[in-house]
Amino acid sequence: MRATTWLLIGAMVGACGSENALRGPVQVVPGPDAETSTTSSTPTLALGALAGRVCAPDGSTYLSLADVALEPLDRPGEPLVTQSDGQGFFLVEDVPAGRWGLRITKGSFVVEQAVEVIEGERTSVGGEDCVPVDPGNTSIAVVTGSFDHIEDVLDVLALEYDTYNGRAGTAYLDLLRDPDRLASYDIVFLNCGMGDQWRNHQAEINANLQDYVRNGGSVYASDWAYYLVESTWPATNDFHGNDSRFGAAAVGRAGQVQATVLDPAMVELLDRSQANLRFDLGMWVAMVDAGPQAEVLIEGTYRWDELGQSGAQTGPLATRVREGDGTVVFTSFHNENQATADMAKLLQEIILSL
Repeated sequence: MRATTWLLIGAMVGACGSENALRGPVQVVPGPDAETSTTSSTPTLALGALAGRVCAPDGSTYLSLADVALEPLDRPGEPLVTQSDGQGFFLVEDVPAGRWGLRITKGSFVVEQAVEVIEGERTSVGGEDCVPVDPGNTSIAVVTGSFDHIEDVLDVLALEYDTYNGRAGTAYLDLLRDPDRLASYDIVFLNCGMGDQWRNHQAEINANLQDYVRNGGSVYASDWAYYLVESTWPATNDFHGNDSRFGAAAVGRAGQVQATVLDPAMVELLDRSQANLRFDLGMWVAMVDAGPQAEVLIEGTYRWDELGQSGAQTGPLATRVREGDGTVVFTSFHNENQATADMAKLLQEIILSL
């Protein structure tokens, strides 16, 4: 993440959204300037509150369970911390009056501002609007594919990215084979339907991706791009079929899946733990289980067909692995020609969490 500096803004007074929607309160750590007393009376602090709403650069997609921290700028003291709710609202109460550094983080995305908290008042960051994360702080690469276009979701969020053609030519190979170029990106997206020429350099690319993630990079792969995840991190997900055979896991049957959402930020965003997923075509990549390093984000019962046999399986539909300082996310579903309203929200949350 690139270093950023505090930007002092004029604080605007007023509530941002419904008070009931705001998240708080948090622990307040008084600084050394707080009034003290030698009597039995309670020390008096000049307190205020800070409220706001955090969003993606598009200004209308809100960040669920983003981490919010206030660091005192004119006195020593521990930061005050809370999280946004599913609609991006946050509230920090009982804040000593004065200047504070506000830092909001969600995955690779960040907001940093300096704010002035006024005694007896609720300061609203951004007034009646949300505070967007800064897209210039996050560098993104997209490897294109024939059957998925995650870049369409990035466009909705107004996120900036570099495109590498994964359907023809060697551009994406040049990226995956160059550790320095990989390291220049915070997130790399691998679309379903990208070419498989990378297998001619599999050991080299596997090693590069392992180092990239250990050093803080994030990788997202969808559906048929699974074998990059399988071959690079073989112990993290148990895909259907023979794990050593390329394409063996592409057995999912087309249809609707009523999925169970396990990730807290996704549950908060949807305001429920169930989601409607659609697989418009068969032969999508199915998972049987997740290894001990993997966190199951979404699971469900699906049908599969393979070599004249069929069956039903309950297994993960999206997983996340944290290795070193980085993250690897895989989803069996994607946005191309199949996204329901639930899936659109889940994909946005996945992107913003990387």
